[in-house]
Amino acid sequence: MEPESPGIGLGASGLNRELDWRFWGEYFWNGRTRPGEALYWSKVAYIEGGSCDLSSEMDRKDLLAYVLIGDPAATYRRGAPLHAKWTFMVYLAADNNLEELGIIDINEMEAIGSTQDVNVVVQVDRAPGYDTSNGDWTTTRRYYIVKDSNGTDTQIVSALIEDLGEVNMGDPQALADFLLWAMQEYPADHYCLVLWGHGGGWRHRRPTRDVCYDDTDVDYLSTLELEQALAQVYQQTTGRVDVIAMDACLMGMIEVGYQLSSYIQVFVASEEEVPGDGFPYDMILEALAASPDMTPEQLGQVIVQKYKSYYTTTFPYENATIAAFTGSGLQSIASALNTFAQSLMEALEAHRDKIAQARDESQVICFSYYRDLYSFAERARALVPDSSVRSAAQQLMNAIRSARLAEYHGTGRPKAQGISVYWPLEEDYIPDYESLKLSGATSWDEFLQAFYGRAVGLAKLVSWIIENPLVYLILPDNQGKPVGELPPINASVSDWTAAGYIAGIAAHEVLCYDTYPDVVDQSTGRLLAPEGYGLILLGGQIVSIPVWYYEVAAGETPVYPAYNSSGVWFVHRETGTPIPGTYLTWSDLNSGKDMFIVELFTDSEGRYVLIVYGIGWRGTFAAALYFDKQMWPDIQHHYYSWYIVSWTDNGNGRVDEPGADTYTVVAHG
Repeated sequence: MEPESPGIGLGASGLNRELDWRFWGEYFWNGRTRPGEALYWSKVAYIEGGSCDLSSEMDRKDLLAYVLIGDPAATYRRGAPLHAKWTFMVYLAADNNLEELGIIDINEMEAIGSTQDVNVVVQVDRAPGYDTSNGDWTTTRRYYIVKDSNGTDTQIVSALIEDLGEVNMGDPQALADFLLWAMQEYPADHYCLVLWGHGGGWRHRRPTRDVCYDDTDVDYLSTLELEQALAQVYQQTTGRVDVIAMDACLMGMIEVGYQLSSYIQVFVASEEEVPGDGFPYDMILEALAASPDMTPEQLGQVIVQKYKSYYTTTFPYENATIAAFTGSGLQSIASALNTFAQSLMEALEAHRDKIAQARDESQVICFSYYRDLYSFAERARALVPDSSVRSAAQQLMNAIRSARLAEYHGTGRPKAQGISVYWPLEEDYIPDYESLKLSGATSWDEFLQAFYGRAVGLAKLVSWIIENPLVYLILPDNQGKPVGELPPINASVSDWTAAGYIAGIAAHEVLCYDTYPDVVDQSTGRLLAPEGYGLILLGGQIVSIPVWYYEVAAGETPVYPAYNSSGVWFVHRETGTPIPGTYLTWSDLNSGKDMFIVELFTDSEGRYVLIVYGIGWRGTFAAALYFDKQMWPDIQHHYYSWYIVSWTDNGNGRVDEPGADTYTVVAHG
């Protein structure tokens, strides 16, 4: 029996009309459902087909969302948004051969649908030629997911919010736009983003291509572009993505997780390939709807648990892997990986064969160039007879366990522990790897280069001085500095008398001053040497225009000095944190102590840059002596790109060679 319709009252919207509807034992009241109740419109065709009399104040899309889901969207679409506990956002890149699976997964979501506490929204891009269901549209649409009374079937019944036309899902701006829209339209205490589609880890070279392939636009989202999108969202909103879950193959890598770690709270991904069924969305959303107060960490654990349950019971798959990590924990793993990589470099000459054996015995992840990180550390600890390597390996294993919220691996991947790392042989190495944030923050890429027998760190100087057509040795001028915005002041003669200890390492070397306008732009400090040229800079940012440019204006040096009224220290550019062991008080500087840096890097214009200077003039002179007597004769074993060294006078008031005065390496990286 159909009761009398109470109508739909929208207050200020002005709509108060009788609509042809069926009452299913649940009803609307003043634009809201009663607690625990929801309304499902039985005649969707009326809304989309246009046979319903609508007020001009509400368009058809709004009314469809309004009628279908009741309270959450009703007030939201026409007034101040209701604040849910979770908004679950799925970026579904099905413009490829996974299209049919994408339709299936939307239907899985509809088995549960949105609730008053949980919004589920999808942006889906379809492809021509793979699946013809649901009208066979091939554009990109946004849906508010609602419960399908028929359960899991093949028809999408959710509220179509917008058809965007063809969208390149491999464009980071498309991802950012989706997130900004979802977070504005469906605000919540917490946000979960699912990236759905093909995945390949960090690599953008076939057979793998990062994530979210779009065949129509021949594009994909690179790891750097994922960070770009999340960074934009973080800057433009007051919230952030609490959980990012990768329903895509091979994304459970430290390279990917660390790249995103500053913008997320929880990272969920599979090291291995994800089966075609992907995430069990009905199981995940059922748990979230039942316990909407769960924390981001708990949701990460739920995704892992439901994935495990599905691939051990419903669809057994022995190679299944999945894990959830905290964002802060990923940063701790990267720090431990840095120490581990440095210990491996130090042990490489004596134990190369054991390190290679550890790699060979570690868990392979789909391709030979992907290895389980924990597994490799465990084998290195067991096989490499070096106390530093064993200690660093254990610290890395501990960091992985501490960062991990939940983990599952099937019997086909017995040594997988949740996170993989890029560990290719030389022929598979992609130089663009060095553009990743992990490469900037750790020595892992340097270790790989050293393992291949390539020069790394300061050892690159050997090939650099041979390959570069010309090297400029630029000294800070002791007179005639330009008056203007640039802070460097006139140097004293003692600031560059040590140049003789460095001059001559290159066959084609030109000595010049930082006031030469054809070498240094006197208004900006930018270096004018062509790409491929080398630069040797002596003196710190107070006296050297080029050093000031690289450390302050361009911000390209891996480390830089900071100071206050008490003293001076060095800071990691990547993390912005002080480097332990580098603090020097001003009183120490005036009483026979100093500190200097020797660093080598490639600038943004493709030039090698060697910077050598001390905090005071004695430090600069000591740096030149140390480079000449200690570093250059053994340069092939200097694997790090920068070294910070403390100097202590022996009491005679002069700067003497290592052995006479005390030189101690306090930091490197």
